[in-house]
Amino acid sequence: MLERTVRELQGVSCIGFEDEPPAKQEIACTRSFGQPIREQPPLIEAVTLFASRAAEKLRGQQGHAGKVLVFTHTSPHRPGPQYGKNIVLPLRRPTSNTADLVAAAVRRIRQIYRPGYELIKAGVMLLDLQPASRRAGTSMNWRSTNRPRTPCG
Repeated sequence: MLERTVRELQGVSCIGFEDEPPAKQEIACTRSFGQPIREQPPLIEAVTLFASRAAEKLRGQQGHAGKVLVFTHTSPHRPGPQYGKNIVLPLRRPTSNTADLVAAAVRRIRQIYRPGYELIKAGVMLLDLQPASRRAGTSMNWRSTNRPRTPCG
């Protein structure tokens, strides 16, 4: 230990640095709402935004997700009926395509939504992450799974 301290004081770095930080094992985008959400449309809008942001983060680390987890819940500190639910959707094949991830998240939030509750938080987590390069050898056609599906890009 003393030898390392002396070397550090002489300007010799004794701690190795990784070229790049390790890839995340999960990516989450969650928020508490300013006001409780009571209806499905604003919940779907929020989950759409969360899934889009998570997809951006995923592409930033050049990865693909194999599963999407969606959750929502009421406040345990407020009076009234309580509700909380999460659900995981395994994807047919790993992807970082925003449209695919949003569709999966919206499909599941519709499934777990229950009317009559004041929801205060929701979120999307991308799980089963893997490097995009791992898919390079698969028998995919030449089109990228990240290519937008709309004509306007």
